Amino acid sequence: MDRWIAHRQAFENDEVVILNKSAFDDLHDTEPLLLDIETDLQQDRIWLVGTYSYQNDAYRQFFEPDDESALLQELSEYLDDHGSEPIIYYGGNYFDEQCLSRRFDEHGITEGIDHLERAHDLGITAQQELFGPFNRHKLDVVASALGFEYQDPTVDGFVVGSKYTRYLLDGEEPDWDRLKQYNNDDVTALRTIVDHIRS
Repeated sequence: MDRWIAHRQAFENDEVVILNKSAFDDLHDTEPLLLDIETDLQQDRIWLVGTYSYQNDAYRQFFEPDDESALLQELSEYLDDHGSEPIIYYGGNYFDEQCLSRRFDEHGITEGIDHLERAHDLGITAQQELFGPFNRHKLDVVASALGFEYQDPTVDGFVVGSKYTRYLLDGEEPDWDRLKQYNNDDVTALRTIVDHIRS
């Protein structure tokens, strides 16, 4: 009932509010590492990973459309360098974490799997504790309520997955920069939400 009332008030007041701030302690007490992945439509191949490190105040993308093993090995080494930070992603269904775990396992990168023990799906916590003038807790919806704007609103996760799947099937090169921009926007959208929670 408390959550229903909080959501109604936030919607009516056109503001984003946090019901239980302690649910986000991991974001206040650390310098989190934000992460967002891109896959093919079958969700069995990772070809792009975007990150933002609060510790270094730096964005970084891992892009390798033809060699998933090399991408994941490089990502695992990067996570080694950020070993004290919680890894924050926004799925609402543990997607990024589960997909990364499967693909690390497929390539025998056990260190990468170990890193995922400190991964947190902010989307799940947001569904319980973050309310505002929106009726869905998707990343783009919540970030937009906080003022974030995607550079190309015609691109979404399905478009990105479709373009990459077509590349795998027939070799048709997509506009990689456009797809990478979408991934970077997703990371920045996540950062917008995290910044709101931390403020």
